[in-house]
Amino acid sequence: MKQRIEAMGPSYEWRSRFNECEQRFTFLTREPTTCCNPSPTTQQAIAELDQATKEKFELAFHSIQELLRSLTPSSADGAWPKCV
Repeated sequence: MKQRIEAMGPSYEWRSRFNECEQRFTFLTREPTTCCNPSPTTQQAIAELDQATKEKFELAFHSIQELLRSLTPSSADGAWPKCV
């Protein structure tokens, strides 16, 4: 056992590695709480992005739909022609 420990190198190197692992562990154990319980500011930003995205999608969808209607002749009953 002593030979294996000595083969690992100087103790300061292992202390540094231990401290690094401890910092990672602390970060990773704290991070799920942060992700699962976002701050009110983050929730508000997400809600604003959702609303803006929905509005832009609807605008683009209706614009494309109108363009296609103007380019494609419809039948007398207003139905779209079937593609064969």
